[in-house]
Amino acid sequence: MKIICSNIRGKRGTTKRRYLREIIAKKGANLVCIHETKTKLINSPKCYDLWGDNNIEWAQSTTNNMASRVLCI
Repeated sequence: MKIICSNIRGKRGTTKRRYLREIIAKKGANLVCIHETKTKLINSPKCYDLWGDNNIEWAQSTTNNMASRVLCI
């Protein structure tokens, strides 16, 4: 199993999303944990776009502090 953990300090930028998509594809990740998403709402289309496929499950932590949120795909 290949696990990727990344602290991206905010998922909003297209450069960061592109970087993560490339890493996921190159490494053949089975699980990705993204720290400090700084995003209030992450939905399925955003996760599908990041992963490059819609055959996934994902969960986001629900902390009050957006900086400490974690997304697992």
